[in-house]
Amino acid sequence: MRLVPLFLLLAACGEDEAVPDGVWKVTLSNQDGDCRKVRDYTGLSTDDLCGTDCEGEVPQIEETVRYELFFDGDNAEIKLDGQTFATGVLEGCQLSYESPVWLEDRKSGDLQWSVVGHETEVQAKVDCGLPKDVDWIGYEEVRILESEDPAQEAGCGYRVAAVGEYVGD
Repeated sequence: MRLVPLFLLLAACGEDEAVPDGVWKVTLSNQDGDCRKVRDYTGLSTDDLCGTDCEGEVPQIEETVRYELFFDGDNAEIKLDGQTFATGVLEGCQLSYESPVWLEDRKSGDLQWSVVGHETEVQAKVDCGLPKDVDWIGYEEVRILESEDPAQEAGCGYRVAAVGEYVGD
C-alpha cells in the first residue's frame, strides 16, 4: 500500500512545461499608423507592408497576439497560445519565419493559409537599435493557399504590419 502515495506523487509531477526564451506582445495591423511606423523604419512602401493582391475589399485587421519564442542556437520556434505557430531562424536581429499550413473552418467554406514573416527585426539576444518602445518590427504576409469559400480566392495574400514589445520570459 505504500506504493500508491508514491505513484500519485510521481504522476502529479509530470513533465515540466518549457519556459520560453522571450515573450513579445505583437500587434498585427493594416491600419495606417501601424503601417507608417514600419515603413519609416524599413523604408518599404505602405503598399508592400499593408497591401493585398486579393480581389475585393481589404478587411480591416488589428489584432494583438502574444508570441513566445524558443531558441535552439539560431533556430527559433514561435508559439501562440501554447501551440507552435511558426519556425524560423534568428541571425543577429533578423528573424525569418514561416508557419505550417493552417486549416480554418468557415460556414461559407474552409480555407488553408500560412504566414511568412518579412523584414522582421527582433531585439532578442542583442541590442538592435530599434525605435523607442519597439522590440519587434516587420510585417507578415498571410497567404491563402486553398479556398472553398467563394468570397475568398486562393493564391493571394494580405500583408500586415507587425510591431511589438518585449514583455518577459
